[in-house]
Amino acid sequence: MSENAKENSVLASASAGSESTHMAAANVPVSAPATVPNTTSGEISASATRTVPTINNGQGNQNSVSDTSAPLLHSQIKGIASRYVASGISVFLAGLFFATALIWAPLIYLPVAFVFIFTSVGLPYLFNIPSPRNLQITLAIAAVLIFAGSTQSLRYLMFATVVSYNLLFIIEMFRVAKERRRIEQLSAGALGISLLACAALWALIPDLARWGIGLILLVMVCTTVSALLYAFITRSVLLVAILNAILTGLAGAAVIGMAWWVGLIAGLAGVLAFSVVRSAFFDTVQNKPILPILSFASMPFAILGVIAIVVAYA
Repeated sequence: MSENAKENSVLASASAGSESTHMAAANVPVSAPATVPNTTSGEISASATRTVPTINNGQGNQNSVSDTSAPLLHSQIKGIASRYVASGISVFLAGLFFATALIWAPLIYLPVAFVFIFTSVGLPYLFNIPSPRNLQITLAIAAVLIFAGSTQSLRYLMFATVVSYNLLFIIEMFRVAKERRRIEQLSAGALGISLLACAALWALIPDLARWGIGLILLVMVCTTVSALLYAFITRSVLLVAILNAILTGLAGAAVIGMAWWVGLIAGLAGVLAFSVVRSAFFDTVQNKPILPILSFASMPFAILGVIAIVVAYA
């Protein structure tokens, strides 16, 4: 065989091998891109999707990026449910304050007791305290002392609050714990005692002659409006809540026969109390059990106790 014939034979075999390789590669099926939901932190977007290519290797095995959205969807549903539960608890407390003040003034201790229980039991879980039982016991003792003081007068209430602070410091002083843990326990306990003292101030308002029962009714109406609006997450919820609460407060003050500035303060106080608590603790209570939600929902009522007592004495 001549040299030219050998070269032609080698070229022909190389061309055949290359063609068979291209044909084999063309036979590898490529499946359609898998659609994976792209979600944001607040809401679920039904239209925004990203594609993840799935390639079949020709042997029945698919190499794909597995991105399951079921756990994420379940977490978001629980987060939405926690908002509605917190709003429902707040509306329940506001209605209880309203009803007891309207029926018989001494019954105001009933909703105050609910706020005490919710704060004492749920606050350690709201702060993720490593030893919640110890703090629950301390807050329970403080709640009994402060509640007893509120049945007497403002002076006894302040005395019971001071005793509760000292009790907290003594307990934490002798408890074996790291410095960081002790600071966390002291901070949460001090806040809890402050909230209990503020909530107890509601019990003193019916005895004040100037505004009394009417102030409780007005604040609770404005608080209910704020609680219902804060059950929904929108960018304009704060503005909408402020406008609605101010209008409700002014209208309520006119109906009850109170000064217009009392209605203005009542409306703004209710909105700001819910706004501050929500911005500080809402991420903590999402996807959590009921105990921290109880404390989260009752906290605005404790804050409003201070504002209400100041307005009542004005």
